[in-house]
Amino acid sequence: MFLNHAAGAFAHGVRSYGRSDIPFYCGTGWRGSEAFYNAWLMGFPRISVYDGGWYEWNNDPGNPTETGIPEHLLAAGHLE
Repeated sequence: MFLNHAAGAFAHGVRSYGRSDIPFYCGTGWRGSEAFYNAWLMGFPRISVYDGGWYEWNNDPGNPTETGIPEHLLAAGHLE
């Protein structure tokens, strides 16, 4: 029962975000891996995990980063 409810809520969030691929990440990788594993158990296709997390990504000065509110959210009036 709970698993069905969780899968439905997760699927609703994915649909509302409008993505067909789902990348998981966190600060160091272990929480992203847990989310990836649970999504895999629920049968979600096209999932991935960045196992090094934000820590690894941010330590490479060649990797792009952005700050601030995403332009598409501002344009849609979601965050003002």
